[in-house]
Amino acid sequence: VKFFRNLFLILFTTPLFSQLSSDECLEQLSIFAESAKIKNYQAAYEPWKTVLDNCPTLSLATYQYGEIILKDFIKKSESEVDKSKYLNDLLSLYDKWAENFPERKGVRQIGKIYSSKGQAMLDNGVKDKELIYDTFDYAFENDPVSFTNPKSLAYYFQTGYDLYKTGSKINLEILFEKYEELTEKFEQLKTNISKNIDIILKKEESGTALTSKEVRNKRIYDTNSNAVSAYLQLIDQLIAKEATCDILIPLYSKNFEENKNNPLWIRRAAGRLDGKDCSDDPLFVT
Repeated sequence: VKFFRNLFLILFTTPLFSQLSSDECLEQLSIFAESAKIKNYQAAYEPWKTVLDNCPTLSLATYQYGEIILKDFIKKSESEVDKSKYLNDLLSLYDKWAENFPERKGVRQIGKIYSSKGQAMLDNGVKDKELIYDTFDYAFENDPVSFTNPKSLAYYFQTGYDLYKTGSKINLEILFEKYEELTEKFEQLKTNISKNIDIILKKEESGTALTSKEVRNKRIYDTNSNAVSAYLQLIDQLIAKEATCDILIPLYSKNFEENKNNPLWIRRAAGRLDGKDCSDDPLFVT
C-alpha cells in the first residue's frame, strides 16, 4: 500500500515535462513577440513568462521584450504589492539576462545590463542607496564600454555623492576619483557622438540625400549630445560644492607621495587644481 501511495504521489505531483520542447518554445516566443510588437503587453505576458521559465537561453528577445513588458506592468500597477512584485521580477530579469546573454554580436553587455538594473531601482523608489551604487559600480568597473547611458552615468555619481554626504561608504578621495573617471567617460561619449554627426553632415554637404535611417540617427545623435552635456553639467554642479582649494590641496598633498609616479593621478590632480584656480599653490608646481 505504501509503495502504491508513493507511486501515486510521484505521478500526480511531479510535472510530466519539466521543460517545453524546442518547437513549443519557439511557438511561445513567436506569440509573445508578435503581441509585444503591437504593444499588447497583457497578451504577451503569459507566453513570455513561459519562455523565460522554460527556455531562458533561447533568444535575446526574451530579455529585450521582457524588460519592456515588466516596465509597462510596473507603470500600470494599481497596488504597491503588484508594483513590488513586477519590480522584483524586472531586477531578477537583469541578472538572468547577464547570465544567459552577457554579449551581443560578440560585444560585452554587462555594463549596459547592470546600469539598466541600477536605473530601474532608482526610477522605482528603491531606498537602499548603497545597493543602487554597488549595482552601478559593478557595471562601470566590469564593463565601462557598454555603460553609455548618460542619465545612468550621472545618477551613478549622484548616488555616490549622496553616500558621501551621509558619511557612508564613499570618502572624499573616492568621490573625486569617481568624478574624474565619469568626466572622462562623458568626454569620450561627446567625442564619439561628434564623429558620428560629422559623417552625416559631410554626406549632407556633398549634396547626397540621407537615408531614412541616417535622418533618424542624426536626430538621435543630437538628442544624445544634449543629454550628455546636461548630465555632465549636473555632476559638475555637485562636485563644485566640494572642490575648493581648502579641500583639494590637503587632499592631494596627503596622497602625493604614493601617487607621484602615477601619471593618471598626476594629470587629474593638476587639472583639478588648475581648474579651481589653486595653481598658485606650491603643490601645483610640484
